[in-house]
Amino acid sequence: MASSTMNYSLSSVLRVLKIPILGEAYVGKTTIANVLSGGGYIRDYKMTVGVDIFIRYIDTPTGTLRVQLWDLAGQKRFSFLRKIFYRGSHGALFVFDLTRPRTIELLEDWIRDFVCLHPDTPIIIVGNKKDLITERKIPKEFGEAFAKKFNTEYIEISAKTGENVEECFSLLLKKVSKRFAVVSL
Repeated sequence: MASSTMNYSLSSVLRVLKIPILGEAYVGKTTIANVLSGGGYIRDYKMTVGVDIFIRYIDTPTGTLRVQLWDLAGQKRFSFLRKIFYRGSHGALFVFDLTRPRTIELLEDWIRDFVCLHPDTPIIIVGNKKDLITERKIPKEFGEAFAKKFNTEYIEISAKTGENVEECFSLLLKKVSKRFAVVSL
C-alpha cells in the first residue's frame, strides 16, 4: 500500500475518497490500481471477478487521506453489479486500450451509466497501453475528441512502464478537490 506525501490539505469531514476504475475487460484497470497502490506492474493477470479494492494512502498536513481504488470487472456478465459499486464515488477513471478500438466504443456506455447516477462527479478518460506503439490503433486526437464529448480531460498512459499513471491520478484528484472541496491543491 503506497503512501506518499503531497501538499494536500484534508477536509476534517472526509478522510476517504472512492475512485472506481471503469472500462472493458483487459484494458489494464487492475494494473493501474496496483501501480497506484504501490504494487507495480502485474505480469500474471487474473481476471477481476466483481470488484477488487486497492488502497492508496496520501499523507497530508492535517492527516492521512485514504483513497479507495475500486477495480470493477469489465466482463459483460458483471454489468448488473456496476451501478451498485458506483454509489459514493468521488471521481472515476474510465480506461480504454489504445490497441483495441472496440474498448473506446463500449466506454461510452460505461460513462453514460455512471454520469446518469453521478452527473457532477469528476471523471477522466484514460487511454492505456501507450507503450505498444506498433500495435496502436487509436490516435491521440480521437481520445481527445472523445473526452471533449463528456467535458473532461484525456490522458494517455502505460500501466506497464508507469508513464503518466501518477499524472492521471493527480489530474483526477485536482478535479475532485474542485468539485467536492475535499482536498485543495
